[in-house]
Amino acid sequence: MSWYRHRLPDLSGLVSFHAPVQDLRPNARDSKIRRATRDRIAQCLDIAEELGIEHMVAHLAFNALAQEPSYPSGWAERTAVFWREVLKGRSVTLLLENVYEPRPEFVRAAVDATDMGSVGVCLDAAHIHRFSELPQGAWVRDLNRRIRHLHVSDNDQTRSQHLPPGQGTIDWQDLLGALEAHDLCLPTTIEVPGVAGAEATIEHLCGRKAASQHCDTHEGPRLRRRGP
Repeated sequence: MSWYRHRLPDLSGLVSFHAPVQDLRPNARDSKIRRATRDRIAQCLDIAEELGIEHMVAHLAFNALAQEPSYPSGWAERTAVFWREVLKGRSVTLLLENVYEPRPEFVRAAVDATDMGSVGVCLDAAHIHRFSELPQGAWVRDLNRRIRHLHVSDNDQTRSQHLPPGQGTIDWQDLLGALEAHDLCLPTTIEVPGVAGAEATIEHLCGRKAASQHCDTHEGPRLRRRGP
């Protein structure tokens, strides 16, 4: 904590915080699992508020293998109830990140069910490419203004590889064109390793015409590397 407490004041622009991704189930039917998840998330929110961090990103934990027809609606409602409870009285904006959801309407249903202006979407392009048959643009058109943050990395659809854009098979023109069409200029986290990977990402995305609004040199960088 002391490392971040001393260095965060020197950073300009938005600072986001990623909640743990392993073993947490906000939508669990088991009350003990939900309680353990709530305790860990509360700890994350305490840290974010202490450090003055504005946005916290959390995974949605959708089970894409569930077969019962009622699962998506029940999952969305349980997810919404959990987040309404833990966010009560908090100052942090929550951004729910797509992972295994095959279609954007599942993400939309969970966000809308919270009925909270402090809850939005962190759109992860690599997760869409890996786990959804729909193109990037379809997700942007569906979620639209709910999207408040963007995660970028590339893959070849076989696994999560965290490659710089252009080194996998994501259609970046489709994604960036849809963002531009909906006037979405988003804070963006580059989820690739190393400075060279970050530089390759910026060069690839800002080299595309539709990416121009995400590389505004007057307002500061829109694309930022993940990690200290």
